[in-house]
Amino acid sequence: MPLARFVAVSVCRMMIVSTAAAVAGLALLATGPAIAQTGAAHDLAPYVATYELTFGRHGRSAVSGGRARMTVEITGGRCTQYKLVRTMSGTLNGDHGAMSISSENVITENAAGTQLAVSITERANGKITRQETAIARRDADGTINVRSTRLGANPVALPQKALLPMAQERMVVRALAAGRPNLSVAVYNPELGLTAIDRIAYTIAPAVTTPVDKSHPAALPSLRNVSRHPITMTMSNAKTGKTRVIEKQIRFVNNVFSVADSTVLDSMTIKARMLSLKMLPPPCP
Repeated sequence: MPLARFVAVSVCRMMIVSTAAAVAGLALLATGPAIAQTGAAHDLAPYVATYELTFGRHGRSAVSGGRARMTVEITGGRCTQYKLVRTMSGTLNGDHGAMSISSENVITENAAGTQLAVSITERANGKITRQETAIARRDADGTINVRSTRLGANPVALPQKALLPMAQERMVVRALAAGRPNLSVAVYNPELGLTAIDRIAYTIAPAVTTPVDKSHPAALPSLRNVSRHPITMTMSNAKTGKTRVIEKQIRFVNNVFSVADSTVLDSMTIKARMLSLKMLPPPCP
């Protein structure tokens, strides 16, 4: 995978708040959406957050540093559908000079977690390096079927069973709310590749008892009584089992993360610092 494409994909998926959320979630996914109320079936609440990303060298990587800004926006809810828009723009420094990088990823997923539409655009030095759209459907047995013009005329059934990204984020929320110490899930990751499935293992530490600093963007009245936990997230290739990302986060039980420190094995380190956070009005009663 070209370096610019690898960086854009890695930054966007790992910071979900899945990110995915986006995961956002991802999100963010990581990369992550927030739960509206504890009693609201662990729904994902709308919000928009901005993060400063700092890149660093890891191992023999050609990456020597760089900075970027990432914005994650979640809209929709269980009464409609979920939409994640994640944009990133910055500069990556390497042994052979600097490169401007940017990406815009849009994921729309139905409330049942059975259908997803994704649009991905990535640029390096202003030139498009990746531009793809796809539709994925999850069968009752967990099989993911992907349709995209790049993959051919017929849908492609992926060999590993998995969750769709936003459904995975809701599962993380439930684990945090229940006080579980760990969680392991397989999740479809179109931002890495249209046929990619990651296995993500979460190790959840006891809640942090110190209050959020008043100057921090997450020091909002709506988060005042929400506990937060240190989390270690390990992402591995579902087929080979090879670990490719290790990320440490501080994440609220409502799934908003305030800081993250990631290592993309054999590539780079990425640190995320929250610059702003705004919770949006929920669309569902």
